Amino acid sequence: MSIKANIFYSVSADSVHKKVSSEFKQIVKLSKKNNTLYTVFAFPGMKGESTLIINSKTLNKSLSKNKKDNQNIIVIAHGFTKESREILHQLDAIVFSKSDYFWSDASLKAIT
Repeated sequence: MSIKANIFYSVSADSVHKKVSSEFKQIVKLSKKNNTLYTVFAFPGMKGESTLIINSKTLNKSLSKNKKDNQNIIVIAHGFTKESREILHQLDAIVFSKSDYFWSDASLKAIT
């Protein structure tokens, strides 16, 4: 299964929550006074009983489609692997997730 992020450009802080699935609306908290525009990578919510954990390969594939390298990045998903979080940290991205359970790319691959 290929997981793809919906990408939205030039999104104001007060509009980010409108770009995410209903599952994530409660966790997206940004200062409404912030005049920064963001590129938002919104991954899908949970499907049935499974959780969508974003590994580094999936993340890099989505990030490679970014057409506005000069904008701050927000990434939203149910969860991320350790490697994905490291990539996002290097990009100084704002990350919103529902799960903080530790996954690595290898441990996720072992069960899927």
